[in-house]
Amino acid sequence: ANGAKPAPFAPAMEPEEWSEAVGVKLTDAKVRTIHGADIVATEAGLQPALQTEYFAAWELEDRPRRICLLTMDMTEDYRPYVGYLNDNIAALQSSFRSKGLPVFTSNWIRRPDDGLYGALDRFYGSAGVRSRENPTYIYLENGTLPMKEIAPTGEEIAAGLTIKSSHLSKFADVDSHGRSTFLLKLRALGVDTLV
Repeated sequence: ANGAKPAPFAPAMEPEEWSEAVGVKLTDAKVRTIHGADIVATEAGLQPALQTEYFAAWELEDRPRRICLLTMDMTEDYRPYVGYLNDNIAALQSSFRSKGLPVFTSNWIRRPDDGLYGALDRFYGSAGVRSRENPTYIYLENGTLPMKEIAPTGEEIAAGLTIKSSHLSKFADVDSHGRSTFLLKLRALGVDTLV
C-alpha cells in the first residue's frame, strides 16, 4: 500500500550524538528555549537541540537529474551570522563548478529606505532599524555584495547566474510578463533540481 514503507531516516539524535557525527563542538550542551525552539550552543552558533538525518527513499542513479547550486543571500552584511559556513560553501561551489554544473548566487537587497513592503516588514515592523538590529534590511554600504570567499565567478556573472532579490523566495522575482526570472533561467539551462 502507498505509504506503508518505513521512513528512511534515523530517529532524532541528542546534541552529544549529532555534534559528534557532524564534527561540531558543543560549547554549552544545556538545552534552552529561544523563540519557541529548543537550542544548544555550538562553536558554529546556535543549533536545534534534536536533529535528524534524513535520506531519500531512492538513489540518485534511479532518477537522473540536471542539478544546479544556489548560494542564497550569503552577503557581507550577514558575515557575523553565517560567515562560518564559507569554507563548506566554497567546497560545494568548487565541486559543482568542477562538474560543469551551474552555480547561482543571490543577493538580499532590502534597505530600510527602499520603499518596499512585504511580510518581513509586517513581522518585524520598524523596531531595530536605527540600531541596525532589524534582520529585514542590509545596513553596510557594500552589505549586499556576496562574501568574497564565495562570490560568483566572472563567467557566472556574465552568464546571468546572479540574482539580486528583495524576496525570500528567489522564484518571486518576475519579468514584465509576470514569469519567474529564476525559473526561466533554470529551464533554459535544463535544470530540474536545485540544491
